[in-house]
Amino acid sequence: MPVPPKPPLSRRELNKLRIRNTILNVAEKNFALYGIDEASLNEIADLSEISRSTLFKYFNGKAEIFEAIVERMNDVFFIQIAKKCDETDDPATRILAIFIEFVEGLERSSAPPRKFIGLSIREWNDPQQSRRMERFRLEFYRILNSGKLRGAPQIDYLVDIVVSIFIGLLHNWRTFDDYPLRQRLVEAAGEIAHMIDRHAVKI
Repeated sequence: MPVPPKPPLSRRELNKLRIRNTILNVAEKNFALYGIDEASLNEIADLSEISRSTLFKYFNGKAEIFEAIVERMNDVFFIQIAKKCDETDDPATRILAIFIEFVEGLERSSAPPRKFIGLSIREWNDPQQSRRMERFRLEFYRILNSGKLRGAPQIDYLVDIVVSIFIGLLHNWRTFDDYPLRQRLVEAAGEIAHMIDRHAVKI
């Protein structure tokens, strides 16, 4: 039985969604510019054209705003993953396409969120970060458990390696201003393709 479509949002709900997105957009730029600790909630509220009290109706503070921004950023990335997975069943082709799509998204940005991405990948032992890492693992498992790797006994090992490579390259990119992220991601995709061939299921 098909799932019935969701009813359209009311004008009030649309306005609340607009305000929430405005807060997140303003805060993302503010955090990238100043860092979370130095960012000002008063400035975020002012630039969002709302009062501080209204801001607190949406978020309890900077930590909650930050988590919402990271979740939104990751949602966009995971949507990109889903699209690329629909295009091909080959895990190596998927990895290369996803890496290129990711770096092109950064290049299209008027202000690449280098500092913000750095904040989002620090302290992976933090409970929120651990939850984020697990979501990354699930998505990369989805990418790799296909085609010649479907059912491969080493799939969990390969997922861990690929996630570590991806996060490591992002860490280097946010640390070094002249880091050639596109080149490194393409090179990494090539190495991952070799690993996939070595661990491919023999039919």
